[in-house]
Amino acid sequence: MNVLIADKSCEVREQLKNLVSKISKDSEIQETESNLEAVSKLFKYNPSIVITDVDLCDGTGLDLLAFAANKRPKALIIVYTNHYKNNLRTLSLNIGADFYLFKSDDLTLMREILIQQEKKVLYS
Repeated sequence: MNVLIADKSCEVREQLKNLVSKISKDSEIQETESNLEAVSKLFKYNPSIVITDVDLCDGTGLDLLAFAANKRPKALIIVYTNHYKNNLRTLSLNIGADFYLFKSDDLTLMREILIQQEKKVLYS
């Protein structure tokens, strides 16, 4: 599994890296707090999964989301945030997110989604 994590919280990035590593022993994980760096890593590493927050240090995760959906249409894109505004969820899904998850509520669901993706990789 090749994963790009974009979140300005170091703790959240660590939590997600640990989760991915437990699910996929052969995982390749890139991380950043920056929208610009995330775009660069999107091209350089061609991740199969992109996880982004709505807020990044130098921009919005929605910009990254739109870019990833356009340039890497086969990638699974997950918005992982604490923003509960319904319009952000709807907007994210309309732009191209596959999932809109809440950091405070959906870690178990994130784990299940990643396990399903790992199974797809193993059985394809």
